[in-house]
Amino acid sequence: MSGLKAVPVVLFFVTFFFSGCVTPMTYHEGNIFGSGYGDMKTGEDEWRVGMHGGNMYMSEIGPYITYRAAEVAYENGYGYFEMLDPGVWGAVRMTDPTKDKYCRPCNATSRVKMYNKKPKNTVNVVFNAVDYLNNNPVPGTEIIHGTKERKAETAEE
Repeated sequence: MSGLKAVPVVLFFVTFFFSGCVTPMTYHEGNIFGSGYGDMKTGEDEWRVGMHGGNMYMSEIGPYITYRAAEVAYENGYGYFEMLDPGVWGAVRMTDPTKDKYCRPCNATSRVKMYNKKPKNTVNVVFNAVDYLNNNPVPGTEIIHGTKERKAETAEE
């Protein structure tokens, strides 16, 4: 009988161990387990933003880091931002966007340039931070920020 009593305990630990393998991406600040978003100022008007953890296709993680870039821009008084290397996924650069790979866990980072006014003649797309935050929520952000609460405080040139 003592062997049968051990079965529920073993099943609990097996379930707990493997539950991390099927955890979807959630939007939250980075934690001690290594999952969540993070950012770091790297230079004059430049930041590095990233998302780590969760299971998804590589193409699905882009909106998470773009959303975090919009938050960083807004929180630091910038009106616009540009993803300088949006195709960097961990140590691997996506060279063929038609080959969408499932990653467990997904890790993505990008350098981001911040602007007070909308620049002209940039290589990449320049996003309006407020518009992006209000119109492109990622799962979980509706609870954190709500929608339509931000006001455009920047002027376009």
